Amino acid sequence: MDGFSNDPLMPDQQGIDAGKAIRMVIGIVLLAIGTVIAIYILISVFQMLDGNPPDIISKIASSDVLERTLKTSKETIEIPKKFFEISAYTISAGLLFIAAIIGVSFISGGVQLMNPDVKKWFKTLKDDIIKEMKKQESLGNNKTNDE
Repeated sequence: MDGFSNDPLMPDQQGIDAGKAIRMVIGIVLLAIGTVIAIYILISVFQMLDGNPPDIISKIASSDVLERTLKTSKETIEIPKKFFEISAYTISAGLLFIAAIIGVSFISGGVQLMNPDVKKWFKTLKDDIIKEMKKQESLGNNKTNDE
């Protein structure tokens, strides 16, 4: 066979190594889940920046159920409504940060599962390209020597 015959998933072209194939599939699934989480986080952040806060922020910020006054023996302190809005945005940002950590762990887990096979595949790809370039170079040198 010519070209890219050194596929790491098919050693010696006798069949697929089941362990490597399963690792590759699980790695791809983890990468896909991590990518979906990352896209969700980006959409949520852009919605927050665009002025369309998530439902939880709207509910907390506009809630009249929360007590907005603190009464002490001598004074009554009223908490501004913006305080609850800022608190809701802070909580939402914290939850998005937790989701980002989970997404990164899915992506890094998928990459670690696929890493040995991908490294081997890139090495064989590089070797095949170098071999092909040397072959082309030697053919080019033969043409110039003939002239």
